[in-house]
Amino acid sequence: MKKPLLDLEGDLSAVDRETSALIVDRIAISPADSDIERDDESVTSDTDVSEPEAPIDPEEAKRKAQDAAFTKHLECAQSGEKHESIPGVESKSAIFPAKGSEFESKKIIDQARDYQQEMFERAKAENVIAVLDTGSGKTLIACLLIRHTLEQETIHRFDGKAPRVVCFMANSISLVQQQARVLTDNLIESPAILHGANNKVNLWAKTTWNDIKQHNKIVVCTPAVLDQALARSYITIEEISLLIFDEAHHTKKDHPYSRIIRSYYLKCAPALRPRIFGMTASAVDTKRDIAQTAEALEELLHAKIVTTDDGSLTAFAPKPTDVKWTYLRLQQHYDTDLHRDLQDTVSSCQELKRGFEFMKKATTELGPWCADRAWQFVMGASPNQSSSIRRKFEQSAAYADMPTVEQRQAALEALDKAVLRVQAHTFDAPEPLPAHLSTKVTLLHAKLAEQFTVNPKTRAIVFVEERLKALVLNECFKLLNIPNVTTGTLLGLAGNAFEAATVKGQEKSLEHFRAGNINLIFATSVADEGLDIPQCNLCVRFDPCKTTIQYMQSRGRARMKGSIFAHMVEDGNFDQSNELDYQIANERYIKRWCSSLAPERKLGRGTQLAKLLAKDEGGKSFATGAGAVCDNSNALLILARFAASLQYTGATEREIYEQEIDSEKNLFRYAVRLPANTECPVPGCRSDWKTNKQLAKRSAAWATCVLLRRKGHLDENLDSIYRKIKPENANARRTVSSKKSAYDMQVKPSAWQAHLDVVPTQLYATVLRFRPERLLRHSLAPIVVLTKCPLPLMPSFPAYLEENVKIEVNSESITAALAVSGEELRQLTAFTLDGVFSDVFNKVYAHEPEKMSYWLAPMVRPIKWDVRSLTDIVDLDAIKAVQKDRLNWEPGTSPNHWTNKFLCDPLNGKFHYFTGAVAPGVKITDLVPEDVPKISQKKRGSIIDFSDSMWTKAKKKAPAEKKYDFEQPVFTADLVGTKRNFLDCAVREDLISCLIAPQTLQVARLDTQFARSCLLWPALIHRIESYMITLEALDKLGLQGIPAELALEAFTKDADNEEEEVQTHTGGKRGMGKNYERLEFIGDSLLKMTTTMTVYNRTTCDEFGMHCRRMELLCNRNLFNVATSDELQLFRYARTLGFDRTTWYPEHLKLISGRGAKKDPQPGLHDPMAQDLGMKTIADMSEAIIGAAITATRHLPLDNNQFDLGIQAITRLVQSEDHSVMSWADIVSQYKPEAWSLQMNDPIANDRARMVAAKTGYHFKHPRLLRSAFTHSSDMNSTVPDLQRLEFLGDAVLDWVCISWLFNTNPTRNPQWLTEHKMAMVSNKFLAALAITLDFDKFMFLTTAKLLGDIQIYATKVREARSQPDCPSNFWTKFESPPKALSDLVEAYLGAVLVDSGFDYAEMERFFDDHIKHFFENISDYDDYANRHPTTYLYNKLTQEYGCHDYAVKCSQNPTNDSGIEAEILAAAIIHGEIVADARSTGARYAKVRASKNALALLEGLSREEFRTKFRCNCAVKDE
Repeated sequence: MKKPLLDLEGDLSAVDRETSALIVDRIAISPADSDIERDDESVTSDTDVSEPEAPIDPEEAKRKAQDAAFTKHLECAQSGEKHESIPGVESKSAIFPAKGSEFESKKIIDQARDYQQEMFERAKAENVIAVLDTGSGKTLIACLLIRHTLEQETIHRFDGKAPRVVCFMANSISLVQQQARVLTDNLIESPAILHGANNKVNLWAKTTWNDIKQHNKIVVCTPAVLDQALARSYITIEEISLLIFDEAHHTKKDHPYSRIIRSYYLKCAPALRPRIFGMTASAVDTKRDIAQTAEALEELLHAKIVTTDDGSLTAFAPKPTDVKWTYLRLQQHYDTDLHRDLQDTVSSCQELKRGFEFMKKATTELGPWCADRAWQFVMGASPNQSSSIRRKFEQSAAYADMPTVEQRQAALEALDKAVLRVQAHTFDAPEPLPAHLSTKVTLLHAKLAEQFTVNPKTRAIVFVEERLKALVLNECFKLLNIPNVTTGTLLGLAGNAFEAATVKGQEKSLEHFRAGNINLIFATSVADEGLDIPQCNLCVRFDPCKTTIQYMQSRGRARMKGSIFAHMVEDGNFDQSNELDYQIANERYIKRWCSSLAPERKLGRGTQLAKLLAKDEGGKSFATGAGAVCDNSNALLILARFAASLQYTGATEREIYEQEIDSEKNLFRYAVRLPANTECPVPGCRSDWKTNKQLAKRSAAWATCVLLRRKGHLDENLDSIYRKIKPENANARRTVSSKKSAYDMQVKPSAWQAHLDVVPTQLYATVLRFRPERLLRHSLAPIVVLTKCPLPLMPSFPAYLEENVKIEVNSESITAALAVSGEELRQLTAFTLDGVFSDVFNKVYAHEPEKMSYWLAPMVRPIKWDVRSLTDIVDLDAIKAVQKDRLNWEPGTSPNHWTNKFLCDPLNGKFHYFTGAVAPGVKITDLVPEDVPKISQKKRGSIIDFSDSMWTKAKKKAPAEKKYDFEQPVFTADLVGTKRNFLDCAVREDLISCLIAPQTLQVARLDTQFARSCLLWPALIHRIESYMITLEALDKLGLQGIPAELALEAFTKDADNEEEEVQTHTGGKRGMGKNYERLEFIGDSLLKMTTTMTVYNRTTCDEFGMHCRRMELLCNRNLFNVATSDELQLFRYARTLGFDRTTWYPEHLKLISGRGAKKDPQPGLHDPMAQDLGMKTIADMSEAIIGAAITATRHLPLDNNQFDLGIQAITRLVQSEDHSVMSWADIVSQYKPEAWSLQMNDPIANDRARMVAAKTGYHFKHPRLLRSAFTHSSDMNSTVPDLQRLEFLGDAVLDWVCISWLFNTNPTRNPQWLTEHKMAMVSNKFLAALAITLDFDKFMFLTTAKLLGDIQIYATKVREARSQPDCPSNFWTKFESPPKALSDLVEAYLGAVLVDSGFDYAEMERFFDDHIKHFFENISDYDDYANRHPTTYLYNKLTQEYGCHDYAVKCSQNPTNDSGIEAEILAAAIIHGEIVADARSTGARYAKVRASKNALALLEGLSREEFRTKFRCNCAVKDE
């Protein structure tokens, strides 16, 4: 029962009234009389005080040392005090990074990205011009703003208002294409792309714009397009919700940006105007006064400049280093031979005027080779290209003004002659010499060659003013053939035919440059602004910048850290140097001007949440006498430490937060619950209603701390009185010791006791048939097993005879009981005891049918189909023959009576023979053949000596000539070995060929075939009884319906799995069959899934609270406790020992003759055997039982009922109120939907559900569940809960779906293989890639620019990879760790679908089949995935390469901060009790992976000896 919570607005109000003065004024509160008097010294040990002292388990001691090291490290992380580790080992730490390390840089970057969040919030509230450096993520802020605007537009349209669109304007077509791609990759809606070069769309038709407004919510266009559309009233300013001005500094004079504001925006009623968001790296692009220019920009755009002077942006958007490349003075202009020839021929042609002007200066600036080569681009290198010049000339005014036809013809001939002259000119390959190239181009060649030699991964842009110059330089450097360089161009769309580029050409050039197919690009001003090429690390201004804004923009193309921005300056050209110096100084002046802006114009005031939290910190608080203060800023941490300390009072949980939402008022409150059943009587507290989730959570924690202090459970330092808390793994008390203990193992089924001392009048028959895979030397006959009660249905199983011939043993039970008379019972008893046990196994038992468990009999042939009586199935004639004595050899006996018989040795019951034919010409005095192996207790002299087990005594009593019949024949024979465990495919042979004399032997009373079958009986009855014992355990659990083979598999440990690739247990007994590990693997997953569902249905707590509740159910400690309870004692049914020669014999019968007959008294029962079991083994068997239950129903139709037996097994094995269900239907009926999820009038949720259905095929009945699944925890004001609970649910369901598929499609694979490949299927890497594939990232509700930026980077990689032809299914394995939020989306979506569908499991299968399975159908692609996983690789490296076994990777169970946003988990790698590496992440998996990577970095290159010395490793190497 939960203790009732105290309500902050109810019960706690009295506390507040009583202590209001103390709280407000921070006056010390003294602890009142408490119910518990306990101080820090009252607990002196880490062990539970209620448990008696026990011998220290080495593994437990190792674990405690690791826990202590991690605890100390965690405390240091919270206090900021550095934790020293192994002397001489510099740990890789994310908490205490070295100065300038990657960890320190990452921290700065994370801090810097707060400005994006703040800018976004400012832009939501007012018109803003974001003045931020190139590369600082302005487009990312625009994406956040568009997301927000689209959500508002959804509500706008839901209310019946006219649709509106977002207009994103960029100044060039290349920028339009780029920004459209960014928006497409990050937003739900795909934008309409409009520009003048788009010939597919008729921009100047009203119907076109009507269609755009109807089907698109976003338009990306050039400003000229929107200006013209507004002018023609194709769209009105009222139909636009958001106007985004990229490169907003262009807003001046008659630019389209200015016209849009002046002519349309300002003329619109203020209430109907769209929001404005401008983006630029500089507010000015002229040499005018900066303040006046900025003021004019604000006035023109009707927006406010907002900027930042935060130096931390340098780490996030690094600036390249400005360098000067000074070249020698250029030569004076001169005409080349080609130039003079052309000038003489066509200088009057106006169409070539620009060409002549370029060539005039090209010889000076570029060199003669470039000047001549440029004519190829002007004239054309082919007839098709040159014909365009002729056509243009024919269409020109100069041509039309020529007075005569002759003049026109002469002009055309001159032009043709010039074209032929250019085409006939020989262009040698250029060389960096004055005869070919200018000093400027020569220096560029030298610098680029140096750069690409030092760093072959360089990606460079060379900026030039003219398109023709870019084309010529590209051709020149292509022929110069610099190593590691591939060249290309990026040109604008305007210009003459020989200069113009196409939109597709621009896109292709940029794509090749981003992909690295081109790494040196010659670009005109089209590349100056806005192009996002993060890989670029070298920018060269071949032509100098003309303005400061051009300097800032082109410099911003170099995005990588350590980039270079080179300026080519002529030696002695002071104008160039001064202009460059002015631009650099002016850029710094602009920055200083930004810094001087009023505070309201600058970022740094914090996000809205930060302001709310800061304001909240100034609220209620209290102080102790020692000066310790508790307020809203630290209450979460204080309470977390206190709750962790309750483990020392017996608690196994931590504090749990439960969220409540008032959807109508958009208010939130939290209830915090402390662990029940501890010595702390404070149950927890509920906050009052707050406008923000984090405020509500803090309020609940603070109120609880007040109560704890008043009742004396927090001391003067606000530490727990139960112990100065050393945070420990929350699951520690749920783990079990690895130490083994002795447990009883039942060796006989209880069913044999059921009818003891009862003479049966009816028996049940089971027929055992044998089907060898090839012909045996001695064939087998069926065995009829008769029992007092029916035997269970048994599967076929293998046995092995002779040369390991596999024999399939099949059983068939006769349903009806068969009446048996007293005489028939006597005959059956005699046959079983005399014929089988006496003749075959040399055991003579007293005939006591009332004490017998079973009888064996030969089967009548042919058997009747409808068995109604004993005679229909049992060969009674053969049974009666057993009543005779064994046949002895008599002189004169026909050899035929001894041929093909089963012989007994009356003198030594150990030996039996199968005889063949008489060996011709062989006498009993002949020596034993050499090929007969030595056999214990057998004389290797003559054949008669070999045959006579009493040969020594016989010789003493009488000479051989008087003892033996020398006329007796010699028979070929097979000596039966002493092997009994025929369940094992062993090397040892069970038949030995030999020669024997019959005189000292006897013919057994069983025929040969039946005797041969009876030799299998010890193994057969061992397996049968194992089936019965394990089924008995399942009967005790009430789990009828699990077949015998699964029952035995679930309880079998240390089996010999030879058919599997890797043995997970070694050294086990042979012939036991499959062990429990595969079933434990699948059972563990089902246990996780159903307990997760029931905990989800029964709680409203957060993810961590659900985790704690679930751990109470599925932890090994709980499974062990239930399994070993007096009621179950499941350990008795474990099968850890193989076949035993002493336990297969029947119980209760008196042994008259044979080994053990002289014992007094004889045991009536086989005592339980002792077996060593670990606590975890017993817990694993419980999971294997669950696996057997679900596997038993696998054949049922795919519906929810197939889980019922597994659910029943879980309920009986966890024994908890949180899992009291008996069927899937019970789980469904448990679910009670919360009010927020049933609201249908949520337009945002409805719209999102519609779009997601188009991607996945599932249509939500309750769209708010989907909205919750896509709501990140950073959204503190969402009217639905965040995704954590649904993600927790979906994680378990997805785990089951993937494991189930692997298990069913790979029936022979062992658990290690299954686990490794499951890791791939449920990995964050794959799920993140799947989220991008399904566009889930576009549907996500989040408010953090940092996370959106991380997602954007990763999404771009995935989408580019997916767009490649023949993209492999495992493409995602090549990427670094993605944002965990993406994998959470997939899991939360599945959780939402499960709940929305009424827990219809078929929907989970459908999602798997449609969206996951095709990635893994070639499962061998992932064979090495687990080995590449850092945590696994670290394990293998330590254990296999270094022989170290004292290590662990641990993580904190709660986030190490209380901000509530992007909270991080701390993980640490521990070697020999010392921290060697750590890492932080938002999830435990990621944190462990990163810590493992850091540890691997420390180990790189170390030999075994170096490792063991450096890390003081003294582990015994197991393979030595």
